[in-house]
Amino acid sequence: MKLDRLYVRGADHEKSREFRFSHGINLLELSDETDRRIFFQGLSALLYGVKNPLQKKGIYSQTGFVGGELDFTLENRSYRLVQSHHSNGEQPKLLDLESEKDLTDEFLLDGKEPCLLKKLTGYSPNHLITMSHVHSNPRLNNDEIVEKIRQLANRGEETNLDSVLKHLGNRMQRTSDFDSSLRSQYEKQKEEVSHLRERYQRLREDYVRLNQMKNDMDSLQRQRCRLTHRIERLQERLRKAEKVAFLQKKVDDVKNKLGKWKEIEEQIAQLERRKVEAMPPHRLTREEIDELREMMDKKNEPKEQVDAMKERLDSLSKKIEKWEEDQSAFLGVDESLLDTYCSRLEEYRRLEERLMPLASYNTMEDRVRGMQIEKDYHRLHELRQQDKKWREIREDLDRRVKKYRHQLEVLEREDFLTRMVAEESPPARSSSRWLWITWISFILSLFVIIPLPFLGLPGLVFAGISFYRYRHLSQVDAQVHQEWHERYQRLENDLAHIRQERRHIENHEGSLPDLHTLRDHLSETERERKEIKESMAAGMHEREVLLNRWNVKSGEDLAKAMDRYRQKLREREEARKADRENREHLKRIREEVESWAKDFCERLGPFHPETWLKELQRIRDEARNVQEKLQRMKLEAASLEKELARVIPEMENRKQRLIYWKERLGTDHLSQWSEWILANEEVQRLDDQLRILRLQSENEWEKEKRNRWESVLKKLQYRLDQKASEERESPERISTMLTSAKEELDGLDSKHQETKTAFMRLKEQLRTLRENFSSLAVQETLLFQIREEKKCLELEHRALETAKAVWSETANELREELSPQLAPYIIRWVEQVTNGRYTHFLVDPAKGIEVSVFVQDMGKRQPIERLSRGTLDQFYLAIKLALNNFYTTQGKDPLPVILHNSFVHFDDHQLRESFHILNNFALDHQLILCTDQTRERPILEEEEIDFTYYN
Repeated sequence: MKLDRLYVRGADHEKSREFRFSHGINLLELSDETDRRIFFQGLSALLYGVKNPLQKKGIYSQTGFVGGELDFTLENRSYRLVQSHHSNGEQPKLLDLESEKDLTDEFLLDGKEPCLLKKLTGYSPNHLITMSHVHSNPRLNNDEIVEKIRQLANRGEETNLDSVLKHLGNRMQRTSDFDSSLRSQYEKQKEEVSHLRERYQRLREDYVRLNQMKNDMDSLQRQRCRLTHRIERLQERLRKAEKVAFLQKKVDDVKNKLGKWKEIEEQIAQLERRKVEAMPPHRLTREEIDELREMMDKKNEPKEQVDAMKERLDSLSKKIEKWEEDQSAFLGVDESLLDTYCSRLEEYRRLEERLMPLASYNTMEDRVRGMQIEKDYHRLHELRQQDKKWREIREDLDRRVKKYRHQLEVLEREDFLTRMVAEESPPARSSSRWLWITWISFILSLFVIIPLPFLGLPGLVFAGISFYRYRHLSQVDAQVHQEWHERYQRLENDLAHIRQERRHIENHEGSLPDLHTLRDHLSETERERKEIKESMAAGMHEREVLLNRWNVKSGEDLAKAMDRYRQKLREREEARKADRENREHLKRIREEVESWAKDFCERLGPFHPETWLKELQRIRDEARNVQEKLQRMKLEAASLEKELARVIPEMENRKQRLIYWKERLGTDHLSQWSEWILANEEVQRLDDQLRILRLQSENEWEKEKRNRWESVLKKLQYRLDQKASEERESPERISTMLTSAKEELDGLDSKHQETKTAFMRLKEQLRTLRENFSSLAVQETLLFQIREEKKCLELEHRALETAKAVWSETANELREELSPQLAPYIIRWVEQVTNGRYTHFLVDPAKGIEVSVFVQDMGKRQPIERLSRGTLDQFYLAIKLALNNFYTTQGKDPLPVILHNSFVHFDDHQLRESFHILNNFALDHQLILCTDQTRERPILEEEEIDFTYYN
């Protein structure tokens, strides 16, 4: 098996990632934590399933995984595994890249563990992780690593058939569940077959009804055709009858027009006779008739008007004289002057309302507050200037304190390091006494071994142990001495650095005093800084008191408040000045009004502006009414005099015209004049009618038109006689017959449409039922299949029970057979990875599954708990490779090996050896090395090992 491509969709604002792999070694340097998380989330979810053992162990969390794709090659076929977001409950999809065929349905997936690779390779996610995933977790201690190695080495014993037995149990449970569901499905299918038979019966009845509706529709269609032909005939008859009626109407119109000329001739003769009868003895024109009628209406009116006007004029003269005598006081009033003084009184009242109370003249308190706020403002300004000066002093003191502290720190560190260097002495060697013990024991043993060999041998052994102890302690002494020397060198370097810093300070700031003097300077400067801070705090407190006194937040606000007080004082002074001017103006107005109104003092009473104003307004209104009434009477008298001057000449002219008409008509009786006027008006009216009728009868064009209408009448009468012989019935009767036939046709159409709608609805229902209608034979066949399948499931359930019992009996035998086969692979790969330093890897069940190796350097077997972390990681890598190689040699395709930070605890030598081993292993396997370090790539390039690099 070989991985070709990994594509992981980004979550939220993260971008998607794509990784491509080749055969052999693939090195992925993922220094970014996000890249590593996305890579292992996608790879573990797609290889081992979303809910994989790595997630359960907390190594790789699938939080934020939104799906991806994995392209891989297995048994010379290329596949693509597509996984969507696991929270949506969607199953992964498996595609064949060559045929682009979806192979998902070919594999029965378990919803609780949707791992398609398990179906393809035959390995569970646990087996895949055990064989192909190598991860060195730095959070694990050595005991936990040893336990993991013990479990892997004992995988042959632990890898039993429990999963198979569990699978068989699940299959048995599913078959029993499926059997119960199949039993209920069998009952349901029986009911479905019975129901289908009933529905088939109803369907036959509906087909019979459908044929009946079709016959009804055909009958209605034939009736409709007959009725349509009848309507067409009636419409043709109606058109002919309408043409006859139209010709008859035209004939009647022509006859009416010809009859009008005869009526005009008769009217002219009748009007001539009436004119002769109504003719008066004297003919008058219209103007003369109007003049006579006007003179008759106004015969006595001018004289009566003149008498009435003279009487009214005498009455008005007397009234005017009496009115002027009674209202002489008001007629002498000057209205414009009165309006002026009324305006003055209104002004007096307005000014009086704006007068200030005498109590408001006292502004001493405002002046005092104004002086106080100016004083506080100047004090605040002084405090701000003083605070600025104090801040400058404090900054200078801060710089001095900082400088003194730095100098003091340099001097104290120099003094401390000088004392440390002087007091430092090299450590004593603890291994020397063991050297003396070794030589003494060896010499005594030599003296004793000759006479007493059995007593000399323990001495020699003790001498050997002492020498070994000496060798061990001498190494410790060398290391301690080296550490002391390094520490002493660091102290000297620090002391030289401090002295150089002191020389630098003395070059720029002068020579440094001693420590005591420098401490005194520092304390004195800090005391001055403290006093400055206290002064600044007192000044700040005083500023806050001043600001709170005037309820402001800053000096600018206080300046604004001071400007407001000043403005207020100026406004009050201006108001007092304006008030004095108003009082003087009021005094002048009162004197003027009192001097003018002395004639009305009794009516006005004591001076009060509002009372006097109202009274003067009443006097003005009364005087205005008196003057207006006098003016109206004078105007009426003048108009009467003008009318008399016009009416008297007109009355004389009217007398002369009466005399003229009396002489012309021979009488002065008005009743006779009225009769003659009426007779003349009747004659004139008859003349007008005769003139109109003669114009109509004497017009040549009208004569010609009359002759043309007579010829038209003859033609129309001829056509009318022909049409009347063809159609004798009236259009109204034919129209009634046509309307009745159309209503009958509409009824047939409506009934036909209803029948057609019901027919189409029933036809559509039948068609839908046919499409969605399961065949009765098919359902009966399904019932038979379900019955047979139920029998097969019962047989399968019994077979699974038997298989589970057999697998349980053979599980122990399989465990005992697998462990000896796996052991040689582990021993060989441990020797290869450690380059022969550790051999004969052994798992001893008799000692609690103790894991030990033979150490070539020591010449004896050691438990792996005593080895370093780097060596344990080598064992872990070797066992993983052994397991992968073991299962690959059993006939399966080689599985890829994924190494995640597996070389963290390897030194460079171990790393180089491991890379050579992996290079040979990569000839048949694909290796994916994922690391967040940068040392692997240079070593691979130095060793000239082929690899594919991804950053």
